[in-house]
Amino acid sequence: MALTELQKKCAMIMVEHPEITQQALADTLEVHRNTIGNWNRSKEFISYKNELAMTVHESFLADTLKLLRMKTLDPNSRGHSRYMEMALKTYGVMTDKSEQTVTVKEEKSEEDLLKELLAD
Repeated sequence: MALTELQKKCAMIMVEHPEITQQALADTLEVHRNTIGNWNRSKEFISYKNELAMTVHESFLADTLKLLRMKTLDPNSRGHSRYMEMALKTYGVMTDKSEQTVTVKEEKSEEDLLKELLAD
């Protein structure tokens, strides 16, 4: 099912103005607020809104990376070391590592289990 132009407009408003209430959005689009709720449960609408959100937010990537670089290079910036960590992770130089302890149990053969049962 293809989305209507009104649904596409609704999705754009939701992405650009995440603070808008469902009622205010319904008033803007001149639809009932339940209509907005129904659209929000539609797989097609959700998918379109998510794609739109990624497109809109990708436009901020260059500015975000620039700000991160400025904060990383400013030794007087509060949280300087945290910005450095974020930058290194963003550039793929630093990754999170975790250690795990694994206990391996030895499987007993049927013969060994039978011997244990008979020994008792």
